[in-house]
Amino acid sequence: MQHECTVYSVDEIGGVRPAWRVPPRPHAYLRKLGARIRAHRQALRWSQERLADEAGFHRTFVSAVERGQMNISVLALLKIARVLGTSPEALLKEDSN
Repeated sequence: MQHECTVYSVDEIGGVRPAWRVPPRPHAYLRKLGARIRAHRQALRWSQERLADEAGFHRTFVSAVERGQMNISVLALLKIARVLGTSPEALLKEDSN
């Protein structure tokens, strides 16, 4: 089980607030999905910025998806697949090994 770790700090008036978060390790399946998206993008010789522009996302979102750090929605997956010229099924398909 993965847990997110939050570090708290106390401000000048004694209020407690999150200072920074350590994200949990990406799930193996999300890393594989991200790698398949990256492979399709690179086959088109597109930058992350180009994919983000075409799909209507920010470049940092695409970067997080490709690194497996973002559990994307079905709608985001549909947009990415459409602009890459592939199907969501192709991006979701597990390798048979």
